[in-house]
Parts: sequence; C-alpha cells; structure tokens
Amino acid sequence: DKLKVLDGLWSKSKESKLLPCRVSDSGSGVENSIELTNIAYTRGTAAISVEHLVIEKGIYAVTGANGSGKSTLFRVLMACETNKEAIDLHDSIQIATPLHHWDLAEKVVPADSCKVPDEGCVVEDNENEEIPVTSIVMPSPEIVEISQTFYWPLYSTPIDWIHQKHIGSELGDAERESCVRRVAIELQSLSFAAVKAEDSSQSTSSESSKEAAIQDLITELQTEKEDWFSTLSGGQKSKVELVRRVFLRDSCPSVLLIDETFAPLDPASKSDVMSRLKAFCADSVVLVIYHTDVGTSSDEECVPSSGFFTHNLHVMNNHLVNRPVC
Repeated sequence: DKLKVLDGLWSKSKESKLLPCRVSDSGSGVENSIELTNIAYTRGTAAISVEHLVIEKGIYAVTGANGSGKSTLFRVLMACETNKEAIDLHDSIQIATPLHHWDLAEKVVPADSCKVPDEGCVVEDNENEEIPVTSIVMPSPEIVEISQTFYWPLYSTPIDWIHQKHIGSELGDAERESCVRRVAIELQSLSFAAVKAEDSSQSTSSESSKEAAIQDLITELQTEKEDWFSTLSGGQKSKVELVRRVFLRDSCPSVLLIDETFAPLDPASKSDVMSRLKAFCADSVVLVIYHTDVGTSSDEECVPSSGFFTHNLHVMNNHLVNRPVC
C-alpha cells in the first residue's frame, strides 16, 4: 500500500500543471501587454476575480494587504504554458474559472460555437451550459521572475553559476575575460562592492579606484567558493540576481516580475537599480510587489511614482484595479 501511495505521488509529480495561455499576435491591439479575461483564482484566504484587464507596458507597483493574492498573481502568470521557462502551478492555487485551450477539439466545442474566444464570445461545455471564455494573453514567451528567495549551489564558481555554464572550459581566453569583466562591470554599476575610502578621497583617483574594485570582482568571480552567496549581504544578493536574470540579457524580458527584491537594498542602491530598470525595460511590463509604509490600509493611498512607477496595480475587494500613481 505504501508503495502504491509513493507511486501515485511520483506520477502526480510528473504531471504538468500549466495554464493554456497564448501569445498575442502582432497588431492585435495588446502588443507588449498582458490581457486577463474572466479569470478568478484562489489561494488560501486570498481570492481574485478579473473580468477584463489589460496591463500595458510600464512599471507597476503591485499593492494590497498581506495575503491578498499579489504573489499568487505572479504564480499564475509564470504557469502559462507559452512561457519559455514555465513553472507548474502550485497545488494550493485553484483556478475558479475554466481556462479554454486555444486548440479546442470538435468534441468539446460545438461546430456552431466560436473556436477562437474573443470579446463577447462564449464556449459551451459538455453539459451545454454556457460559460464565459477565460483567457490569459501574454506579450511573448519571455517572462522572468525574481522571487523573494534565491538559490545558490555550494562549491561553485560564481561566474559559472551566473552564466549557467563552465566559463573556464567552454570559452576561449579572450571570450572568457570579456565575459567575466562584463559581469563585474554590471555588478559594480549597481555599487556591488564598496570603493575604499582612501582610494576615492581625491577626484583624480576616482576612476582608478573603480577599476580596482572591478579587478577585485573579476578575481572573486573566478574563484571557487564553498558558499559564496552566504557571504553576501541581502542587497548584494539582490544585485547578483538582477544582473544574472535581467541585465546580462541583450534586452529586457517582455514581462518582468519582481517580488520583494528591492527590500534589502539601501536607498542609494535602490535608486541605482530603479534607474537601470527604467531605462533597460522601457518596452516591457514590469510588475513590482510594493508595500506602502503609511497607514494600515492602502485602498485609498496613492503610491508615489518616485520617478520609477508608471502605474499602480492594486488588489482591492478581491479585484485587481489599475490606478494612477502620484
């Protein structure tokens, strides 16, 4: 009996739990946007219902009470089967409205019913009960999430993990040096390593002190460590993940989800990161889980733009509401 239980659990673990989303067509009117239609989901006490919401390109502060469903929204978006790196939907999340696959079979959809769900279209289920079409439309398969917790393997070389390949053995000397230097420059552009005070006391030595910090990073990145990540501060860990997942790309992913990554950053570093993201991800949908600091409820608070946020996606009364920022 125990073996049967284990076999059942193993079989269940191999089942795909992805959502039948689709990627928007060029010229469809929702280019560079996420479009949610008639979707409702629950997780624990959190329940979200969306009749129709278009999340256009921009940087959104995602706000709402703790446990209201902000992080669950990220889980739903990451579970789209069209994603290049899709992540199975967790068992704790229930989709309350049926998601119709875009390649519906004849036996599921009557011949006189709509094949391609769109606004005002309904699909009949097998019991001939009309239900509203539910859909998630993504701008492209390129979606990246930077979560609250980071994984870093033991006994690894930092540069190898950052690039997910053995840089030393797979690249020639010149290419390897260029690769490592670029990572060091990207990290130091976010003030990863402090420049020694005695080196930066005079303006004439500013450039040399920055170069010295980059050279130190180049050495550190190529040295195998037992647990390099644990020696970093919370802010440094966030910077490594931002560089690894975002800034080393040729362009920003179409959708970028940031969950609490800014929390450990000091004010100066947060400003640096925001400036880089604003410039690098100008044509993307960037959702940032943001906690307001004033009052006990954010339902009527206005999220400050801070020269960064362009919209506020707020969870209120079990609905997602797109609000302006101050």
